[in-house]
Amino acid sequence: MFCFSLCVCLLSTVEPVIIDSTIWQANLTDFSVCERTLSEMVIDYYIDDFLYVLTPRMLYKLDCDDLSILDRIPLPQRFNYMTTISTNIALITSDEIILINKRNLGYAAGIGIERADNRPLAAPEHFRPPSRDVLYLISDSGSKSTLIMLNVQTGEVSRRLALDKIVYCECDCLTQTISILDASHRITILDAFLNKKKTLTSDVRAHWFTARENGYLLGNDQGFFSIDGNGRVIDFLPTSIVHVRSTDKLVVINKQGVLICDPLTLRPQQYFEFDRYLIRLAVERADETKYAVVVDTSQTFYAIELQTAHIDTLTKKKETVPITIPFADRMDTDSLWYFQIGAFVTAENAQNSYNALRLRGLPVYIDTSELYRVKLGGFSSKAEAINLVESANLNGWFVFQEKIRQSERAEFHVGTATYMFEDGIIRRITP
Repeated sequence: MFCFSLCVCLLSTVEPVIIDSTIWQANLTDFSVCERTLSEMVIDYYIDDFLYVLTPRMLYKLDCDDLSILDRIPLPQRFNYMTTISTNIALITSDEIILINKRNLGYAAGIGIERADNRPLAAPEHFRPPSRDVLYLISDSGSKSTLIMLNVQTGEVSRRLALDKIVYCECDCLTQTISILDASHRITILDAFLNKKKTLTSDVRAHWFTARENGYLLGNDQGFFSIDGNGRVIDFLPTSIVHVRSTDKLVVINKQGVLICDPLTLRPQQYFEFDRYLIRLAVERADETKYAVVVDTSQTFYAIELQTAHIDTLTKKKETVPITIPFADRMDTDSLWYFQIGAFVTAENAQNSYNALRLRGLPVYIDTSELYRVKLGGFSSKAEAINLVESANLNGWFVFQEKIRQSERAEFHVGTATYMFEDGIIRRITP
């Protein structure tokens, strides 16, 4: 059983290889591989201008080329999935979506959703739904799946569609359609509003598919099947599959080799055998030349030039990427960073939280806009704020907002560090 993510307008993008807590990124400019090991295992990730990585207790923003950490933010809870939408990152649990601003990783909004095993249908940046603030969510129950279109501005479900259990989805950026393969061997084509445009049934129990001229290419554990627009099998290529990418060539890896085929005729063109089992495949364009990048079980990376069949072994950079985090949080505004420890419906609960934190010497305050929000801040430095919060073992969200005027002046201690709260700003006064 295998699972892939594919969009026809992002075929030249090479994805990182992530195993447990380690990330590798191939670079075909100098045929090298960067490596980054995080302190926790990776739960999910998403790529657009940057690489966003979700772990159980942290959200990271990394440079896509050298994997340097550009920003990070601690999380108060574990999230199951992540995706991006418009200017925000969406962190998803079974009953809640948290929106995080892409620019500074500050908390933007929270949305309650119907409890289910919700996962995102990751529509890429070039896919234009009815609104840039639309998020598609899939949940499974038994042999059925539900696909919803959620307006993240209002929190309302704009459209809900019941389907047989979804096996695979593909977004077509050119036609602005969503194609869904279900467990009943049906392919359903939807527009961006989730209206059905076409449905066809095949006899192939497939795990993966992609649209092609006048039909579809489907794959399962036995190989590839070419079907026409009516669902009839017109060709078959037997091969075991570990990973596959479809471009103008069909590139497949099995455990010990890379197979390159013509995607229209399914005829094998080249095969490359390796000594070790292969575990991952990506396709990247460098200087208008396409490469298949594969990695084996020893984490050795190879680049296969698809036109000449030349193979290069990528070298791992000897020096690790610097761990220093250059937080991009200096902004020319009057806003500061605040840490929201709790948001309460009743004043009594907010007061109890406030009192407990005050007993610890922390200069928290209660913001009564809408809910009763217990906050700590402000901080002009996000890095310093994170250090304080982690040292104090506080849970909550960082919010970047307009400065709150406060007259209190206090010196307080967290661990071995001393801080001063003055003129509404917290700053560290000892090393």
